Amino acid sequence: MKKSRWKFWPGPKSRPTIARAGRAELDGYLSGGAPGGTARDRLRLLIVYVVFEHRDRDAVLEFARRCEGTERAEEFIQGNVVAGFRWESVKDVLAFCGAGPDFIEMARELFDEAGVENVRGTGDGGADVSMAPAGGDEGRGAPEPDPREASTAQELIELMQAYRGWKGRPSYRKMAAGSRYAHTTFSQLSTRNSLPKLEFVLDYIKGCGADEDELGNWRAAWQRLELAKPEPPGRSGSEHLDGAPG
Repeated sequence: MKKSRWKFWPGPKSRPTIARAGRAELDGYLSGGAPGGTARDRLRLLIVYVVFEHRDRDAVLEFARRCEGTERAEEFIQGNVVAGFRWESVKDVLAFCGAGPDFIEMARELFDEAGVENVRGTGDGGADVSMAPAGGDEGRGAPEPDPREASTAQELIELMQAYRGWKGRPSYRKMAAGSRYAHTTFSQLSTRNSLPKLEFVLDYIKGCGADEDELGNWRAAWQRLELAKPEPPGRSGSEHLDGAPG
């Protein structure tokens, strides 16, 4: 029988208070509850924690049903965020349960890492989510995501996310330190469907730990995609290159 990596559920005194839990407390909780777990494992633990901490589980279930329907609501309260779940629904249910901003931010990071929104379902409402081990692929000899392979804005965005994974998935707060953008802006990259500003791309990649040569590759890839865009009437194509963050 395969041994579970899940430890015994910690008692109330060992759990952080949701509303006041900071990043360090939550990291410690997840390290103890799902050591070596995938992003999906860690997200499941957060969800189960916040649901069972709420005093009215039936109210949580009913709220989740209004967000995602009956079948998915049942999955959600067990921590199974299956393919097709929308982040906005997850966030709303967590907030309904009383989760604080750091809790929700961490859940968003794990949600993005699990790739829930981009995984196709198995046909029964479930999904076969294959997760990479915790940590980056840089030290394992995996090829570095190459921005020169991007032929569309969406491909560049996907490569940016892959680069963050390759660099060990640094927290969005760490990436935003010294940046012109807030960590919450970085965390919303997966929701974009248009070419981000150059400054955003460079700050995101630099926040992951890129050196100047790597930044040069990302800059060149962005400029190539920008030049390939249809030019709006009455607007210069170079106007977007040096724009301040919006």
